Amino acid sequence: MGSFKLLSKQWIVDQNNEIIIGEGRKEILETIERMGSLNQTAKIMKMSYKGVWSKIKATEAHMNTKIVHTDRKLGSHLTKEGKDLLERYNRLKKECVKADDRIFKSVFKEKYPPLVIIAGMSGSGKTTLLEKLIPEIKKRGLRVGTIKHHPGDYGIDHPGKDSWRHKKAGAETTIISSPGLISMVMDVNHDHRPYELISFFTEMDIILVEGFKFEALPKVEIFRHDLHDKPQFTEDPNLIAVITDADLHLEIPTFKLDDIKGLGDYLVGYFKLAKT
Repeated sequence: MGSFKLLSKQWIVDQNNEIIIGEGRKEILETIERMGSLNQTAKIMKMSYKGVWSKIKATEAHMNTKIVHTDRKLGSHLTKEGKDLLERYNRLKKECVKADDRIFKSVFKEKYPPLVIIAGMSGSGKTTLLEKLIPEIKKRGLRVGTIKHHPGDYGIDHPGKDSWRHKKAGAETTIISSPGLISMVMDVNHDHRPYELISFFTEMDIILVEGFKFEALPKVEIFRHDLHDKPQFTEDPNLIAVITDADLHLEIPTFKLDDIKGLGDYLVGYFKLAKT
């Protein structure tokens, strides 16, 4: 899979799947803006003048606004609305391509490590389990990355520090480098899902995730019978193991709460992680 990549295209359509803008109309609008002529655009696009004009009119009808202005003396150019439509489409396409690439690499596991969600209800001890499981897996010479999901905003830098001052000044990404540690603070425009974060972990062998418990990713549930009536994810097809203090009879492997070594061995075998 190393030489493969995903080629994706985007179309914005109405409820009847009639195209409002896509790759073809994007190119038409860009050519009009560059050439200042519908005739020249038609020649470059190897289309008839009528064909180019009909596509423009169709988009204008959908949007109920003019996107191309024509003048016998001044030629043709995009209106403010046309420029805005083209800019928004190009921005959408750029974001879709980035997201599609991350999804493709995650699905085909081109070079990225497996993601494993440590799931459980509040108070079940997910963080405590991770604190024990991380060194257990590392004993095998494997590199472990972690993701912790915070549903709300949070801060990891302190006012007055140089890195805080960089971000305060408007830097979108700030990297803090020292002989023993690199940290990164980066602005984002949405709550990133695990597969969107995986590109930051290319040097890891496995990524353990606390949070995102409803994602369709392999998960291990921690269940304590004294805190909850029953496990939460036994009907989830992505559940690969349960670690518990209860006597459960499941079709998937179960481990006692103190059997961290057993769980570690299982994960290494399940994901066929190489030992060094």
